[in-house]
Amino acid sequence: MTQTGTLREHGSGVAWLLCRDDGRSGSVCNDSQDCATDVSCLLPATTFVGGCSDGSMGAPCIGAADCGSQICVGSTADALGKCSDGALGSACRDDAECQGRNCARSYASATEGTCSDGSAGKPCFNVDECAEGLSCVTNSSGGRCSSGAVGEPCLQGADCVSEMCAVTSFGGTCTEGELGEACSDGTQCKLGHCVRSYSSGPSNVCADGAVGSRCDNMEDVDCAEGRCAQDSAGAGWSCSAGGIGDRCSAPEHCVSGECALQSSGGGNCTDGALESVCVGDAQCDSMRCTSRSEGVQGRCTSGSDDSLCYVDGHCTSARCAFSSGNGSGLCTSGELKARCTENPDCKSMLCAFVSGNSFGQCTDGKLKSACADSMDCVEGTCAYSTGLGRGECTDGAIGAFCVSPQHCASMHCYTGGNSAGVCQVGKTGDPCSRTQDCASAICDASSGQCT
Repeated sequence: MTQTGTLREHGSGVAWLLCRDDGRSGSVCNDSQDCATDVSCLLPATTFVGGCSDGSMGAPCIGAADCGSQICVGSTADALGKCSDGALGSACRDDAECQGRNCARSYASATEGTCSDGSAGKPCFNVDECAEGLSCVTNSSGGRCSSGAVGEPCLQGADCVSEMCAVTSFGGTCTEGELGEACSDGTQCKLGHCVRSYSSGPSNVCADGAVGSRCDNMEDVDCAEGRCAQDSAGAGWSCSAGGIGDRCSAPEHCVSGECALQSSGGGNCTDGALESVCVGDAQCDSMRCTSRSEGVQGRCTSGSDDSLCYVDGHCTSARCAFSSGNGSGLCTSGELKARCTENPDCKSMLCAFVSGNSFGQCTDGKLKSACADSMDCVEGTCAYSTGLGRGECTDGAIGAFCVSPQHCASMHCYTGGNSAGVCQVGKTGDPCSRTQDCASAICDASSGQCT
């Protein structure tokens, strides 16, 4: 229903009034003419803005007489209340406003309560608001009726049938110590393990302490086998079996081998075999641990060619071709054509490496050897093909590798339209695809030969 604005005089004042077009119950009003037929305009004592009411459930009211149910809740001198039926769960201010004549409050100072049957879990601030045989347990979050059954509120053991109350800073809960039930510590659990819960229920619950189950930070007592280890992500903790490869957070967590413990607090049990985890050379049978830095896990390696490495000491050749793009390297022999990323990776001290690639190639700088620029060539110059992604040291002789005419003594580099080619004389009959391929500067397109 749309709303309209109406300018109304009231006594000595003028006010804008927002009301529904039909003036039905719930509309704002100043007097009875603003409301539909058989609907009254009720005005609080201290204001001239009221509400249209037909006395139905939820309709505005000032007193009980305004409601068909004879129950008006929440009215004050400057605000209207609402008609209520006094059913369970309805808002109330005194017992008379409830069908069951029980308006229960969680706090003695509360001005408004809830119509209650006093059953377990319902609000209260004294035992009179609870059903017969129940007690009213109050804490910082208010009071609740309790029968003392498992899961119901308590302050002490005497409040519970089991005589065990799991007390936390937010209150207490009756428990029998079964799995998943509330607990304050392990002594309240039949299996002896009490861990934090991150659900909407109790803050701590009884657990079985099985391998893989959750445990609290460094609390070995939470685990049946006494091993609470930090998860690999570092965000949580769980019970560990202590086998090779299993998580550990202390040396004693490993049944066999030892704990490759990172500085962050988590690790894995290791036996030092190749590819097993490690945090130092001493944990590897090979005495080589490819760790990025101290206190960070790596892998045990043989140090042979093509093995993972981060520094030269990880390799038997003492040469680690480290790729900044990959963030790691591979061990290299340093022999001709071996992988490299810088000159010291090569015995020849010449690495044909193109920036942006992962690796280059060791070269001796002689003719026909690989190159990235002329500094890589001891003989000739470097003819580098971007299309091929490689270069070759060349002296520009006939038949030598070339990319452009400048690489050839004859100034004729036949590529056939490809990224690279060979130097030629450019005589009549030589192949051509452009005039620069021919000494005569004439290339017969039909035959593809110089004329």
